[in-house]
Amino acid sequence: MPTKSVTVAVFSLDSGAVTVSPASLTFTTTNWNTTQMVTLTPVDDADSNNESMKIRTGRSGGGYDGRTAVTATVTDDDSQD
Repeated sequence: MPTKSVTVAVFSLDSGAVTVSPASLTFTTTNWNTTQMVTLTPVDDADSNNESMKIRTGRSGGGYDGRTAVTATVTDDDSQD
């Protein structure tokens, strides 16, 4: 259990492929074990190529400073026609 609040910033390294909401999550000493959701919304583009992008999280506070990345793949809904 953390002894201080921890804020996790969430953002895409490729904003042309996906938007991320919310931009940050805060875990406190009372909600540290409660799931918090992040929504990734693909951005409609002009091609039919699938995109892969990195979602980065940056933690600050409570002695948990640091960064880690998660990779997500967006499957394009446009046809090759």
